[in-house]
Amino acid sequence: NVDLVSFFILVNRFSPRPTSARETSLIPFPSKELFEDELGGFDLLVFQNFNPGPYQTREYLPNIAQFVRDGGAFVMIGGPLSYTAGGYYGTPIADVLPVDLPSGYGGDSSLDTSEYTPRLTESGAFHPITRLALDPSVNKTLWRDIHPLEGANKVTRAKEDAVVLVEHPDLTGADGKPMPLVAVREVGEGRSMVVGTDSTW
Repeated sequence: NVDLVSFFILVNRFSPRPTSARETSLIPFPSKELFEDELGGFDLLVFQNFNPGPYQTREYLPNIAQFVRDGGAFVMIGGPLSYTAGGYYGTPIADVLPVDLPSGYGGDSSLDTSEYTPRLTESGAFHPITRLALDPSVNKTLWRDIHPLEGANKVTRAKEDAVVLVEHPDLTGADGKPMPLVAVREVGEGRSMVVGTDSTW
């Protein structure tokens, strides 16, 4: 059984018509209920292109990091409101991610908007998340011929205990290695994952 609770922000600062915060949802974002009262009841938390600032969520980031260490799972999906662009650098969430974030807040410097074909790593060839076919050679062929993506959130490097599954073919991190796009990591009793783009298939 899967019990899904999702909250969609339908209007944001990229919308063509300026709106007030009161017009962006039918109900106020339930920050306290989700990230304090009920957090322990979830198995997985997904932040997809989400900036916690405007929704009174930033104060709960330590709770989410502890949730991961205590056995929960957390996925951060990229976009112009995520990673450093979303203000996560230096927060407790950055501590539990599989990658290190570059310093700063927002701006074009933390995003790359070019088109590229993501590259599967050796670990990714056998990992269940990125295994599109049981035969490793078929899996590699599928990834080689996969439809290109557009845009990537820049990261500094993968953390030492992270496993990189997919990497950028052109961009490199501060360590000179290909920049991670999809990576996973065990954190305490829990797990975290990053997907460094919001243009997935």
